[in-house]
Amino acid sequence: MIVVSKSFSAASVSLKIGTLILFICLIIHVVGFTVARWASVTISVANNGTGIQTFYHAGLWLHCGCVDLGEISCICYSRGGDPGWFNAVQAMETIGLIGLSVTALMCLGLVFYKQTMVLKKVNIAIILSSVIFIVVGLIIFGIENMEDIQGMFEMFDKNDNVKTHGSLSMSFILCALSVSVCFFVCLPLLVIDLRTPLLQHSTLRNYIAQAPVQYSNQGQVIIPSTGQAQVIISPIGQQNLGFVPAYTYGQCVAPPQYAASGQDAHSHPEQTNGIPHKE
Repeated sequence: MIVVSKSFSAASVSLKIGTLILFICLIIHVVGFTVARWASVTISVANNGTGIQTFYHAGLWLHCGCVDLGEISCICYSRGGDPGWFNAVQAMETIGLIGLSVTALMCLGLVFYKQTMVLKKVNIAIILSSVIFIVVGLIIFGIENMEDIQGMFEMFDKNDNVKTHGSLSMSFILCALSVSVCFFVCLPLLVIDLRTPLLQHSTLRNYIAQAPVQYSNQGQVIIPSTGQAQVIISPIGQQNLGFVPAYTYGQCVAPPQYAASGQDAHSHPEQTNGIPHKE
C-alpha cells in the first residue's frame, strides 16, 4: 500500500520557502491596502515671507488633509462619491487580497497537512489570478490618479506663490512590491514544487539478513555454501521472519558401533543392519 505523507518533512524546500515569502507579501499588502498613502499631494503657499504647507493623502478607503503650522495636524474622511474607475480599483484590490489570503492558507495546509497535485494546481491558479487582479488595479489607479494630479497642478501653477508636488505614495509602492515578489518569487517556487514528485512511503518490510547459518546434526557442523540457505531462525514459539529458499541437509550416518565382550574396541566386527554381530 502506498500512502502520501502528511508531515512537514514531506514538503519540498521550494514549497516551504514559497509559503514563508507569501505570508510576508500578504502582510505587506495588507498594510498598503489599509493605509491612506496611495497618492500624496503637497501644496506650499508663500505669503509675505511666511509659508504654509498643506498635504493631501489619498487611500483606497480614506483621504486625509493635513496642514503644517509648526506642527502637522490631519483630518481624515471616508471616501465617497468617487468615480467609477476608482470603485473598480477598490474591487480589484479587494479580490486580489482575498485571493492572496486563500492561497496563503492553502500553502499552509500543503506544508503541514496533506499534499496532492490537484490542490497544488488550484493553489497556483488562485495566486496567479490574485496577481492579475492586483496588477490591473494598480495600473488603473496609477494612470487615472496622475491625470487628476496633473489637472490640479495646472490650476495652481497660474499662481507664482503656490508650489505643488504630487506622486504615488508609500501604500501604492508597498502593494506593487508585494505583488511583484509574489509573481517573480512565490509563483516560480510553487511551480517548482508542482514538478517535484510527492514523497511516498511504502509499508514496512522485513529484510532477511544475508549470512550463512550453521546447523548441528548428530555432532556434525554443516556450513552452507554461498547462495544456499540464508535465513533468520527465530527462537521456539516465535514466528520466523524469513523463509528458506534452499535447504541443506545433514548426511545420514550409521549408529555408533558397540564392542562385544572380550573383543577389542578398535576391531571392526561384522554388522547386520547396523547391529553388531554376536558369535
